[in-house]
Amino acid sequence: GWGNGKDFAGLACVLSHFSITALNEVENEEAVQTLVAHLESLTSQDWGYHISEHAVGRSGSFEYYAFVWREDAVSFLEPIGFFPDPEDVIKREPYGANFQMGAFDFTLVAFHQRCGKNLAVRRAEASHFAQIIEFFQNANGDENDVLIGGDFNLPGDDYAFTAVGWNGVTYSVDPEQATSIGAEGLSNPYDNFFYQSQFTTELLGQGVLDFTKGNHATLRRSVSDHIPVWLEVDISEDDD
Repeated sequence: GWGNGKDFAGLACVLSHFSITALNEVENEEAVQTLVAHLESLTSQDWGYHISEHAVGRSGSFEYYAFVWREDAVSFLEPIGFFPDPEDVIKREPYGANFQMGAFDFTLVAFHQRCGKNLAVRRAEASHFAQIIEFFQNANGDENDVLIGGDFNLPGDDYAFTAVGWNGVTYSVDPEQATSIGAEGLSNPYDNFFYQSQFTTELLGQGVLDFTKGNHATLRRSVSDHIPVWLEVDISEDDD
């Protein structure tokens, strides 16, 4: 969004590789609808979407979260909503919803963690991550598969993520794997999935999709300044 000449056809080409994608930094619903139209034109299949009921942020910088999915592979069950933040310690409260793929039902949460002006600001927000995981685990009933994905502005092994190692919490992306796109190459291992390993036993694989092919300067402006991170799951049976 943000009127920046986004190449929606290029973005759709990248996202067509995935059955469902969580999106950060969405300006408005019209942008998601445009993306879905391009996905349908490209794949000749039906795509669905869900956008958070309001934007989050501060100081004139607000954004929505959204999900887009392939209708023949994914069923949208219900929204959970935002992480409640009565003390206002999170700049952009994460947003979650329940989905099903085959026999695998799960909660997918989108989160764009604070960047701020220094590491201390980022780490202060990351220190609340256990509360976020606990909230979504309690909010979705008997479901245990909670996948929290997005741009965390810190690598998964940063000491501020005190939730890692607590109750099986782990992350998917190697801290040596850069995921944001600079003018001359990939930098910063900031994008990730967090989940609880003892619950999400359906996990088959994980990684990133580097779509840049050396064209970093152009694609970071026209498509995205981050490459997608992904998880592959076994949808033949559900373990909870």
